[in-house]
Amino acid sequence: MSSRPILLLIAVALVGCEQQQERSRPAAKPTGKAPTTAPSSQPQEGSKAEPLKGELVELQKTIDGWLNSQNDSEWTKYEELLTPNFVGIKRAADRKSSLNKSEWVKDRRRLSTQAPRVTIGLPHFLRNGDKVAAHFEQTWVSRTFADKGAKVLTLVKSDGRWLIEQEEMLVSEVAAEDERNKAGLESLCGGLDPGGPQDKPSIQTWRFADVGGMFKREWRQVQNWKEARSLATEGLYDVVIVTTKSSGSVLVWAEGASPSGDSFVYTSECYRKDGSLAWWEESYRTFHTTAGLGEAITRASYSPDGKLGAKVRSLRSMETGAPLTSENFYYGNGNKQMTEPTQHLRNQTVFGLLPRELRNSYTPSQTDREGHEK
Repeated sequence: MSSRPILLLIAVALVGCEQQQERSRPAAKPTGKAPTTAPSSQPQEGSKAEPLKGELVELQKTIDGWLNSQNDSEWTKYEELLTPNFVGIKRAADRKSSLNKSEWVKDRRRLSTQAPRVTIGLPHFLRNGDKVAAHFEQTWVSRTFADKGAKVLTLVKSDGRWLIEQEEMLVSEVAAEDERNKAGLESLCGGLDPGGPQDKPSIQTWRFADVGGMFKREWRQVQNWKEARSLATEGLYDVVIVTTKSSGSVLVWAEGASPSGDSFVYTSECYRKDGSLAWWEESYRTFHTTAGLGEAITRASYSPDGKLGAKVRSLRSMETGAPLTSENFYYGNGNKQMTEPTQHLRNQTVFGLLPRELRNSYTPSQTDREGHEK
């Protein structure tokens, strides 16, 4: 999955608390006693993101520095962001290794000869005592290797600055054929990556963040996640990225977290030139399982007239990669998807915020709506 291009999804998919249902979130946070099986490197159930709202900008600054120093091969700056007792845990497919600080930096320098490009989604921060875990999707693409998966950085504050104590790739998904390839749909949104800046003039990207706080929606266009953090009045839960190709294909990517930070939803939707949905994917991640952090993935493809084609669902542990069953998920969440696909681009939540010229490309004229020819 890591080598596959991330589709331009615009689904707003979030697991919210009961109060967030007033904001019409597509999924409700489960009720009941939360399990306490989260791994030691992760914050425990019930950790709140809200107390971090005064720290979000500084935490994001560290994440930005970590990302930019890798892409710019500025390894002295990168090393300065790591604590002396730093531990890095890397995964590539089914291989796992643990390295100390000097070994880790040496390995990063070695990999930089392959000219990698690292992109990430919006980090979600959870406090656990004096430590904070930053969860996000990472995509790594180099000349010889590409993967994608969930990553967590554990941060601690030292002399007024947030530093990284541990870095762990929870899941590594290397390029593989999947349902979209089989349906002949992969090329539609191929090359679109919502995680970072686009290097090709044929690709345009817009980022939106919900900065309205807990009780209302307020979508605003932002240039990067640091700007989004500075605008957020409380914890930032929902973001949407829209990416287009000159061919007319559109990828909409959305992600969000529950206020307690114990569940995350990532969705991707790829639209054809006429605005019809080609394929949709949802990744629901939660600590509410018997196996620590678990993931439920749903993938579906659609015909131009909106008919469902192939649909596949899989459950797994994000800590071991082992398959799970619906019985491993609390509150019945292993049996259901958290969001519903948006069948046409013009019905997307942030469609009205896109440039008028782009909107006009996907909005039928009045005569079209009445069923007449132009």
